[in-house]
Amino acid sequence: MRLGRDVVGAGIDVPAELDDALARLSRHYIPARYPDAHPGGSAASRYRPSDSAQAIADAERVLAFVDARWSALGGRSDRPA
Repeated sequence: MRLGRDVVGAGIDVPAELDDALARLSRHYIPARYPDAHPGGSAASRYRPSDSAQAIADAERVLAFVDARWSALGGRSDRPA
């Protein structure tokens, strides 16, 4: 979420669906790093395959947005398409 706010602060429009993707990804920040972040069980007991599929789709959406903006600024991407 903070990166999205920084981008908006720099004058770049962030579409609502990208803002939603950033919000969903932000929910994974602490539980993904600390196995005891969830009271009463591990993160593994709280996540399902659909959660990971959504997170991957959200991350791809964010990367596509960044790549497009970077290209518009004349940057070069070494990432495979």
